[in-house]
Amino acid sequence: MLWIEKYRPETFADIRGQDAVIEMVKAFSADSMLPHLLISGRHGTGKSAAVECIARALYGEFWKENMTVIQTGALFRGGGRTYLENEEKFSHLYKKEASVIANFKYIVRWFASVKPLDAEFKLMVFDEAESLTFEAQQALRRMMEQYSGTCRFVFITRTQSAIIPAITSRALPPLFFRPLSDETVLA
Repeated sequence: MLWIEKYRPETFADIRGQDAVIEMVKAFSADSMLPHLLISGRHGTGKSAAVECIARALYGEFWKENMTVIQTGALFRGGGRTYLENEEKFSHLYKKEASVIANFKYIVRWFASVKPLDAEFKLMVFDEAESLTFEAQQALRRMMEQYSGTCRFVFITRTQSAIIPAITSRALPPLFFRPLSDETVLA
């Protein structure tokens, strides 16, 4: 097992070097008043781990059931169809005859419309959101409005400028995870 998985933070207290951002998301999680989020920062700064901690704080033992993560890099930069066919949570929704973008829209709409398990809303996470095409982002803009009652959208990106203003304006001002110091990494 990789160390980054073995020692992956499970609570906000486990995340180091991002105190200001963590305090903000911890407050949202405690009140269950989480807005749509745009999280940016370098690779390895704790963005994805923080989102998992948010889910754990919001949903307790049902955090995996109430959070859907779409690896947009694998979908839009790599083998989109292969990713959808091989990913167990999407394979039953995948339509072989449809394009990758049509499948993406259908899958997001399906997951966003399903009622969360024992919660007010669920999380839909787009990891490597900088890979989302313009068309995909335009579709998400409309879905963010339509499904805001049952779903919160979280965009995790290394390049904040790759996200269109229509999505940025519907999310909390971007949360920036700054690079970690050598001392923090060693600790």
